[in-house]
Amino acid sequence: MKKIAKTISAWLLVLALSMACVGCQYVDTENSESVGGDQTDSYKKNIDESFATFRLPEEMPEDFRFSLIWGVYGISSYDSEIGALIKTTDAAHPENYTTTLHLSEEQMQQIYTLIRNLDVGSYPDLYNPFPEFGSDPPYTIVLTVYDGIGSKTIACRDIAIPGEEMSTSEESAEFISTYNAIRKILTDSEQWMALPDYETYYD
Repeated sequence: MKKIAKTISAWLLVLALSMACVGCQYVDTENSESVGGDQTDSYKKNIDESFATFRLPEEMPEDFRFSLIWGVYGISSYDSEIGALIKTTDAAHPENYTTTLHLSEEQMQQIYTLIRNLDVGSYPDLYNPFPEFGSDPPYTIVLTVYDGIGSKTIACRDIAIPGEEMSTSEESAEFISTYNAIRKILTDSEQWMALPDYETYYD
């Protein structure tokens, strides 16, 4: 009987310790605090906010890359990671308007400097540089930047076709100036110029 009693006592002790360990891992939902090392939503939110500002370092990272979508309805695009350059998707045979462009180190450095000087982290994810203007058809500019750790996208969708003296702020003027400079590097390339002429023109 003593042996059975000792066995029962041992099992009760193990059960009690197990319940104690379970009890120490809980989340106080009322105070949004973690007890026992668990991460709560508030803790994760603090982490997200600490990385909310996207800033590029002074020197271009080895993993820097970017992509740009532009044009009426966003028909043109470039992705520096794979070198895909598309003149237009609005064609009977879009594959005829696709080529490969690998930018030189000097060109990538030039584009990096443009983007860094723009301070892309200060712009909202959804941005309209011309809120007082519109156009039909609408225009699209989507700039995405990767620094090897994180990314930042500035998406301008259904905006007015960029024109002279349309910018109403320094922020808008700098963004359009940067966009125009990057686009010029791409469209001045031999690869772009070797592509056929547009099938459709927009007024």
